[in-house]
Amino acid sequence: MIPSALTREDISIEPYQGNTAYDESYGSPVNEKARVEGRRRRVKRADGVEIVSSATAYVRSDTSATMQARITWQTRQYEVVDMLPITGLHGIEGYELLLS
Repeated sequence: MIPSALTREDISIEPYQGNTAYDESYGSPVNEKARVEGRRRRVKRADGVEIVSSATAYVRSDTSATMQARITWQTRQYEVVDMLPITGLHGIEGYELLLS
């Protein structure tokens, strides 16, 4: 697990549920602790597509975040464009969420 001392910022996660006839559908917001870095960087997703990430959030392994989830941090809204597992001695310790 990522230590609680490193996850001091509050984020709101709305899990992506799919498309409706009119718009995208999200679940109820869940508040979680995270470490967020609000800087841009160019990254390559697992499928080989290069994207520009506006921020990166580090969350614990029991997160409710999903791909395409809506993340709110400091009144700014982002979408999860990739989730990278952070592994340790005991398996997956947390996730690095690339936000756009």
